[in-house]
Amino acid sequence: MRRKINRQLITIAILATVVTMAMITVVFRQLLQQQIIEDLKSYTGLLIKADLYQNTDIYVTDFKSGNVRITWIDNDGNVLGDTDANQDYMENHAERPEFRKALTNGEGVDIRKSETLEDNTYYYAARMEDGTVLRVSEAAQSAWKIIFSALPGILLALVGMIGICIL
Repeated sequence: MRRKINRQLITIAILATVVTMAMITVVFRQLLQQQIIEDLKSYTGLLIKADLYQNTDIYVTDFKSGNVRITWIDNDGNVLGDTDANQDYMENHAERPEFRKALTNGEGVDIRKSETLEDNTYYYAARMEDGTVLRVSEAAQSAWKIIFSALPGILLALVGMIGICIL
């Protein structure tokens, strides 16, 4: 009888631990996405307030920093400048969701997954007073990729918690 109760308690402990970790994973994923979007929003706001994009002696490419990509787009979707590519060879951005939302609502957000890298690219776009759109984006590992890289530690914690429950 005692063994049956112990097995049931261990089973409950395992299920509780797995459910808790799953819930933490979902919350972590949401928080990660919110933080990246808020950071991009802050970068964009700073660039717009600095009003540097209006200075003809300064180009968007001068703002290149780390993973962050900045794209300046006219209201027809034509790229006026980009930190990572030559705008003369870039396709029209009029159909990009974040660009359309920025034109309509003043700001737009989109997250797209790279099929080749399996990473997410986060986009934040804001319409400026002159009608052009400044878009800032950043590639980041997907939350699932981060969690899977942490899987050995998670499993070790799981085994430790189960061990404590068994004792």
